Amino acid sequence: MRAVRSVGNIFIVLGLTLLLFVVYEEFGTSLVTNHRQTVLADFFDPEIHIGPAPLAPASATPKLVVPASWHGPTPLFKLTIPRLGHGWSRIVVQGVSLYSLAYGPGHYPQTRMPGQVGTVGIACHRTGWGSPCININQMQVGDLIFIDTPAGRYTYRVTSPPKQIEKTDSWVLNGDPSSKDPYKLAITTCTPPHTSLHRMVIWADQISPVPGQSPAPAA
Repeated sequence: MRAVRSVGNIFIVLGLTLLLFVVYEEFGTSLVTNHRQTVLADFFDPEIHIGPAPLAPASATPKLVVPASWHGPTPLFKLTIPRLGHGWSRIVVQGVSLYSLAYGPGHYPQTRMPGQVGTVGIACHRTGWGSPCININQMQVGDLIFIDTPAGRYTYRVTSPPKQIEKTDSWVLNGDPSSKDPYKLAITTCTPPHTSLHRMVIWADQISPVPGQSPAPAA
């Protein structure tokens, strides 16, 4: 009986440990990331309302001025996706490592920046760390996505429904293969929720500004 009781106690401890881990992954990490996003927004939001310089080309995107007190990954721009909820906006940081994604959606360093010819690639957590892209499977063709920078706002339109891919499908960062738009956007996340078995990608084309024009000031 003593052995049975000991085994039972071990399973109880293991169960509680697993429960605490799940709670931390779902809620603890979200508290951390949400706080970091608040800090980022405090010094980023005032800068994105600065209008573009007269006749500045779309590729001339000024860099965000980061305070010396900031020691996390470099913040790049603000991502807004209305389909994911009223007021859904996140500051995107440079890098897609676990460290970077703990601060918010991350920019694939090998992809382009807004206003540059090519594809802007973004990775986004679906579960934990704020779960910013938990509902990204609800995106629809025609949905608008906004990227705000110190130069102004870039607007993208979703070109195809969410597509399940594999972890090794790096080609998706080239943008929608059926699109001829020179300025594209690709957002990747994990799927199904609470797992990392596969990946999901959302493709969009830049519809504003048109090539050769300056981005519009952020609304």
